[in-house]
Amino acid sequence: MELTPATQEILQQYTGLRDNDAGPDSFIADSSRVVIKLLESGLEVHSLLATQEWFDDNAATLGKLSAPALYFASQETLKSIVGFTLHQGVMARARRPADVPLEDLLPGPILVMDGIAKTDNVGAIIRNAAAFGITRILVDHRTCHPFQRRAVRTSMGNVYGMKVHQTSDLPGALRTLKSHGVQIVGFENRPQAVDLPTCSFAASSAIIIGSEAEGMAQDVLNEVQTLVRIPIDQEVYALNAACASAVALYALTNQAFQGRI
Repeated sequence: MELTPATQEILQQYTGLRDNDAGPDSFIADSSRVVIKLLESGLEVHSLLATQEWFDDNAATLGKLSAPALYFASQETLKSIVGFTLHQGVMARARRPADVPLEDLLPGPILVMDGIAKTDNVGAIIRNAAAFGITRILVDHRTCHPFQRRAVRTSMGNVYGMKVHQTSDLPGALRTLKSHGVQIVGFENRPQAVDLPTCSFAASSAIIIGSEAEGMAQDVLNEVQTLVRIPIDQEVYALNAACASAVALYALTNQAFQGRI
């Protein structure tokens, strides 16, 4: 395992960590588990930047993997790049996978995010999707891309196994999915929605989770074939988007594999 001191040029490649932007073709992963999972994923990894202590602690694991260029710097240097206390002293820079064509998401099931701007929510929703075996993700242009740094970290690296398509025309994408027999199911607390325990899901379904503040956009809502609400106390009104996605995806997969919920 050959380590090289990080030059200013190398450090510059990681400065996008603060702004969630490592360039259009790259992404940054941080935290030990997420970085190790990245090395195991088969994605193209450009480099690792970590403290000497992290490399020492993980030498045996790295020796079993195809490691990229390895650069070390002090904890203080890494903190200055990140702008806050670094989690576990390691970062990786990798090539961001290209979005897949919309047709590659067929036949589903598909998780759709509409207007989920917070990176932490997107990452948590991706992690929930992976937990229930959902690997096809459709997001609109208002939703942060799942390969932004905080989304990658909050997903615990589960985004690496996802097929992602981001669109500037979500209603049009939903119409295309419907033309291929996909059932469009929206989750939102509205009077006309059916309660989740009474809902039947088609074998090929697209589950939409909308913005916490505004819900689904009206033009997206117009494409929904089945609108579903999660029965909760009226004083709460609605669940956090990530929590709602976990309930929705559990219901979908439980029904698919065990019959009606």
